[in-house]
Amino acid sequence: MSCPDLRSLLPTLCCLIPLAGVVVLALPAAAEDFRIDNKVYVEGRKEPVSSSTTIFHDGVLFDFMQQPEEITIFNEAGKRFVLLDVRRKVSAELPLAAVTDFADRLRQRAEKSDEPLVKFQADPKFDEKFDPSTGDLTLSSPWMTYRIKTQNAETRELAAQYRKVSDWLARLNTVLNPGSRLPAPRLLVNEALAKRDLTAREVRLTTTAKKAPSSKDTAVRSEHRLSQQLTAADLARVKQAQQYATDFRPVGFDEYRKAGGR
Repeated sequence: MSCPDLRSLLPTLCCLIPLAGVVVLALPAAAEDFRIDNKVYVEGRKEPVSSSTTIFHDGVLFDFMQQPEEITIFNEAGKRFVLLDVRRKVSAELPLAAVTDFADRLRQRAEKSDEPLVKFQADPKFDEKFDPSTGDLTLSSPWMTYRIKTQNAETRELAAQYRKVSDWLARLNTVLNPGSRLPAPRLLVNEALAKRDLTAREVRLTTTAKKAPSSKDTAVRSEHRLSQQLTAADLARVKQAQQYATDFRPVGFDEYRKAGGR
């Protein structure tokens, strides 16, 4: 698996929310059921450019992306992701070790980049501020700034669950979406939330390349609505995702990615 050119590492729309797909994550038995509805907006547009629903049920995580309709199954005990393409009815496996290795190679290349924004992502440093009266969390730097409206997790276990899932999705994102940002900045955001037992209800990410006087900042905003009650429709989607994982035809990862237009 070859690394993308560093010019493709600038942030893209997928930098804020869980990846396009369904993620199944084996979690401790004490994990609680809940659902998060996610939407991503580009500055200046009224309609979301991406929508997904994340469902936790019986210690397993499912993250459903509307378009494209894909499924990513993550079984931590099995040390691999299983990717599902609902339209083509095919699946592919991706070992966790390959994901972490890929992200590490990108980090090493970013360390040598001449582009400040890319180099920053290899070893990001943020000025962190939290306002307990409003729940607003800010991680700021000259290159990337996160402004996060937070909500208290019902339990510490839920907050830890949220962080664990978000960390792995940030790493997987670098493999599935060449051109996306490196995972390190998002990992720091997840850490800042988890240490306060918080989850995000709105995230605004502003980036600047500062390569030329004419360069402009870019901003993307995501919304996350959390509910701890699953509906019958939620449970039906979970059951269907589990069946897809059994029925779909397996293909190699490169074939899966190329045929899917990645």
